Amino acid sequence: MSEGLRLKLGYDSLTFEADGNPDAVFKARDHWLESNKTLIAQLTQKKGSSKPVKHDENQSDSSSGDREDESGLFRKDDKGNLSLKGIFPEDGRVADAALLLLYGYKQIQEADEIFAVRLKSNLKDSGYTTLGRLDREMAKLKNQGFVNPFGEKRSRKYRITGQGIRRGKELAEEMAKVL
Repeated sequence: MSEGLRLKLGYDSLTFEADGNPDAVFKARDHWLESNKTLIAQLTQKKGSSKPVKHDENQSDSSSGDREDESGLFRKDDKGNLSLKGIFPEDGRVADAALLLLYGYKQIQEADEIFAVRLKSNLKDSGYTTLGRLDREMAKLKNQGFVNPFGEKRSRKYRITGQGIRRGKELAEEMAKVL
């Protein structure tokens, strides 16, 4: 009979809990750490320190690696998630909104890739509440050469390409006109 493993992690307001098969627990932990690495880096006081600190949104922290949103198109919550301040007025623009979010992560947080679960949540926070299957929307972007998907199921990520960055900039300019 194999023994289960119970693991709890916490960084300030972030928590992770898992129990079960050790391989599954460690895989889930690695996924959680990867998806929250930007925020964990912000919460960690010094390189090599494991002591978390509160991040004051009013205080400028140039060591976090984040850039300001000069376009005014994005909202950023305390966990580092981005959402759009507006939505495209036409129906069927979910893929464009997803690409714009990927572009925002690249420009503001210098993140080339985002987990699909996080991207879907960001789209819902942006006002795309009737979002169905994200993979079908992202397939349109892949076919146009704007993103490269990799991973499977809950580990699926999307990486913006150079062509996607150019298209994201165009979409940002279009969205700026709407706002």
